[in-house]
Amino acid sequence: MSVFHSGERLVQELLGVEEFANSVGTMIKPTISDRFEAFLNEQNMLMIGSMDKNGQVWSSFIAGDPGIIQVIAPNKIRINTKINEFDPLFSNIEENKEIGVVVINLVSRIRMRINGVISKNSNGSIEVQAEQVYGNCPKFIQARNFSYKPDINKQNKVAYREKNLTQSQQVWINQSDTFFIASSSSEGKMDVSHRGGMPGFIKVFENGSLMFPDYSGNNLFNTLGNIVQNPKVGLLFINFENGDILQLSGEAHVIWEMNDDMLSQFPGAERLVEFQVKEVIQTDTAGYYQWEFIKYSPFNPKAI
Repeated sequence: MSVFHSGERLVQELLGVEEFANSVGTMIKPTISDRFEAFLNEQNMLMIGSMDKNGQVWSSFIAGDPGIIQVIAPNKIRINTKINEFDPLFSNIEENKEIGVVVINLVSRIRMRINGVISKNSNGSIEVQAEQVYGNCPKFIQARNFSYKPDINKQNKVAYREKNLTQSQQVWINQSDTFFIASSSSEGKMDVSHRGGMPGFIKVFENGSLMFPDYSGNNLFNTLGNIVQNPKVGLLFINFENGDILQLSGEAHVIWEMNDDMLSQFPGAERLVEFQVKEVIQTDTAGYYQWEFIKYSPFNPKAI
């Protein structure tokens, strides 16, 4: 049985990389290796992709002290924290158990993905039964130190929930060098992935749409394969100055052929993705999440 669904296969064949994908795809396993277990047990942040009752897709950020992620079986992890009730993930997993997870260490630039089924424990922690486990290459990851420093006297709060981006949110996105994208196959299988580049690599246009490049990667095309089947995706941005979180849900489509103007605006792009915002959630994290920039990825395309 193939580890790829028909949407991923379609993109691989369209771009002539099916044989390479078949070779790389052998790394996708239903179990967690000893090496991945050691990595997971040391991390303190992760991103989760989920789907709400209306079929909209969201990407969520979860963090805590080291040990927040615990491998409890060869194919299962426990996330030892409660989900904030204002985050879409809280209610989404009551409706749809399929989720995608990416765990990333921005300093070492190591990242791995776990796609599977989620369950909630009576103490508020959650568990993920893995169906697909695999690592990703270190490309386009900006090195940053992350620390989690909760203040028991403060609480996270939703600062903004609307249908459109504010002017300040547009500036935030236009200056971003990192975001995460959650997507789903037509069968509801979830995935979440990292995207990075130099500041300005993702752009907001006057009509409210966003556009970002698809750079050379591992040729599995999990995200694009999902978009081909299901245009609904969720984007997640982190304000690395104050730790605030921006979640966007909407629809995307792939631009396979680029003109000269597109090539000049998005150097290094092999194709583009356009995203139309449907809903926006901005969360004030009360300074829980603190970041220290180290350096940009050496793989980032530079402006022409």
